[in-house]
Amino acid sequence: MTTKRHQLLERLSMTALLVVIAALPFSYHPFVSFGSVSGMHLDGSLLYIFTVLAVVISLPLLWKRRNELLQIRTLQLLTGFAALCSISVIWSDNPVRGGVTAAFLLLLIGLVCVMAVNLPLLIQHRQLAYRLLLASTSVSIAWALWQIYGDAFGVDGSFTLLPAAYQSAVFGVARPTGFSLEPQFFGSFLLIPFFWLIWRYLTGAHKYSLLSHLGIITIGTVILLTLSRGAIYAALVGLALLVLLHHSSLKRWLYVTGSLIGAVVIGGCVIVSAATVNQRDSMSGYASLSSAVNHLSLGRITLPNSTPNVAQSESKSKESSGYVTDSTDSRLGMSAQALSLWSANPQQLLFGIGSGSFGATLHAQDSRYSKGSIVNNYYLELLVETGLVGFGLFLTFVGTLLYRLFRTHLVLPLVIFVSLLVQACFFSGNANIIHLWVIVGISLGLLLLPAKKVARLVQLN
Repeated sequence: MTTKRHQLLERLSMTALLVVIAALPFSYHPFVSFGSVSGMHLDGSLLYIFTVLAVVISLPLLWKRRNELLQIRTLQLLTGFAALCSISVIWSDNPVRGGVTAAFLLLLIGLVCVMAVNLPLLIQHRQLAYRLLLASTSVSIAWALWQIYGDAFGVDGSFTLLPAAYQSAVFGVARPTGFSLEPQFFGSFLLIPFFWLIWRYLTGAHKYSLLSHLGIITIGTVILLTLSRGAIYAALVGLALLVLLHHSSLKRWLYVTGSLIGAVVIGGCVIVSAATVNQRDSMSGYASLSSAVNHLSLGRITLPNSTPNVAQSESKSKESSGYVTDSTDSRLGMSAQALSLWSANPQQLLFGIGSGSFGATLHAQDSRYSKGSIVNNYYLELLVETGLVGFGLFLTFVGTLLYRLFRTHLVLPLVIFVSLLVQACFFSGNANIIHLWVIVGISLGLLLLPAKKVARLVQLN
């Protein structure tokens, strides 16, 4: 490959990666629906298209550096896991879904490799990457606020892109999805800029501390407004880990704590104000706030004098009380079903029921469940579909990557990766978390760099 051609391919690959990074908030909208097959919706978003283009454009570069990539133990484990997922389609009860699932995982591994080999160039253009990501994040946050107040004033969901399930019927206020499929995926993505801003302030990398605090407050507020327990709990775990691993000055930590408290206060004010002007029901702002607190605390905390509006129906009152036990019970029920299928016989114990097979296998045993059923727990779905062998490969990959990030003092990617892994306990599949695999790619790329250069990049400023 000539030098000029190589440089051209590098520029094209880098441009494609920057487009993927900028498009990360747009994980679902805008999208094109191709219908459904075998209990699976076939929806293609712009982010999917950009990801495919980035991998295809970068194939010559990946081939040139294949030997270097193949020597990365972490990537070997991930590739082994993907190979098992692909092979398991053979014994899957839903080979179509299994094939798509395996193919998408291979695409994501391709993206991981593209991020890894292009990281030196990405570091050179990091300011542009920061600006692009913050710009698209700002657009998604502005859209989220429009969803909350647009829904409150009775704007139709076709103009807010807000699914009926996340409108204000339950909590008296809408749960924003941004341009994602669900609030939890929107909140999951926001964990990345949230921790990045906190890290840059703690390390003194950001010159404008006021902008840092405004960013932390804004993103923290929107994560709270999603009312996604997975995203909020993951943020708390990530913050606890950051406290343990990074020893900044007490003054800076106090300022960060103040910003987080500000996010909680502003989030509460947004909930109260949106519920107060809500034209869809007569739920008061205080009752809506109490409902949100009750939901996030799994029914353990109820604000005083927050009885639902007596004018509403009994069923509506149950919805408005906050914590809906059916949601948790259904998730626990699906987890129990997954464990039952996994342990049915020695073969399934070791190799699972096959990639993409959970819904179809469960439906075959009990027709009350649809073929599109999911476990709603990333790890349990891996266990039931790929068995102990696949689950073990995946956990070994995760553990190896976390250990290497810890040993090289790469605190920021470690904290972000752990928080995203925690949030994965609340959903199934990779379709809506391309941002997690971007973090994996960046992490592997950092581990490929010489130790001295990594030491200079520890603060990622």
